[in-house]
Amino acid sequence: MNERIAQYREKVTGYWNQLGKKTKIMLISTISFILIAIVVMTMQLSKTEYQVAFRDLDSTDAAGIINYLESQNIPYKLSPDGRSISVPSTDATKAQIDVGSQGLIQNGTIGLETFEQNSSAIGMTENEFEVKYVNALNGEVERMLEKMSGVKDATVLLNLPKESVFASTADREKATASVVVEFKPGYRPNQEVIDSYYNLVKTSVPNLPIENITITNDEVELLATAKGGQGGLIGKVEENFALQKKYESEVRQNVQQFLSQYMGPNKVNVLVASKLNFDQVQSKENLVTPVDEEEMKGIEISIQEIQKKLFGNK
Repeated sequence: MNERIAQYREKVTGYWNQLGKKTKIMLISTISFILIAIVVMTMQLSKTEYQVAFRDLDSTDAAGIINYLESQNIPYKLSPDGRSISVPSTDATKAQIDVGSQGLIQNGTIGLETFEQNSSAIGMTENEFEVKYVNALNGEVERMLEKMSGVKDATVLLNLPKESVFASTADREKATASVVVEFKPGYRPNQEVIDSYYNLVKTSVPNLPIENITITNDEVELLATAKGGQGGLIGKVEENFALQKKYESEVRQNVQQFLSQYMGPNKVNVLVASKLNFDQVQSKENLVTPVDEEEMKGIEISIQEIQKKLFGNK
């Protein structure tokens, strides 16, 4: 084995000595260039690409998102001003959906502008850009909703107000969103899931309050808790029925335990039928409280003071 290696070495040495000086330099340069190219390509392929996943954050939102990312072992980069968080491109969509559905963002938004970074705005009018941006944003929100629990298909229509440099933050018009979802066969979302739909849409679109979001399906409108939702498609009837069954079961157990003390165990069977009143009553009260609570006096509407002075003769 050693002799064969020595023979190969002698042949290579002999071949190398036969080459001219320029040929040797060219060969060494070519091999070095190939090695450097391989190293650079390896570094580029192994480099983690980050993209902005959350933007316009305050300190509370940023802290909540960082806690979530750390709990999920997702690396992140915080911008110098602390208002934007970038995550690896492979984890961006999952992080946006989880953070948006959990309502961790209250003032910031999901950084959905990243899907526009590959589009060129050169030669495009402002109106054309706005239309393409809204269409792209609609599609992005639809894709994120379709990855949520139980959603088979989603259609989103956003109405984004035009920004004005003269309007303050309080006077700025709010965005609106109309969403139609189609659920997978047999799926019925509970209130927690419905709230996650609203939170995802709210955090995906800048300046979009929950009261300006409408989510419906083929049957009814899905209401968030903030809009008076109390169970979504489960319905108040099924919720009341479950409460009635629970009440009857508790009464049956209590009565059976009481009678078993006198009749003996396993000798009593109790059947309970109940009718509970689940009527909801809305009332409005106009309470008037006194201005001066200590002396229990209100506002005096009219005051007339009469003073008389009598002088006697001395």
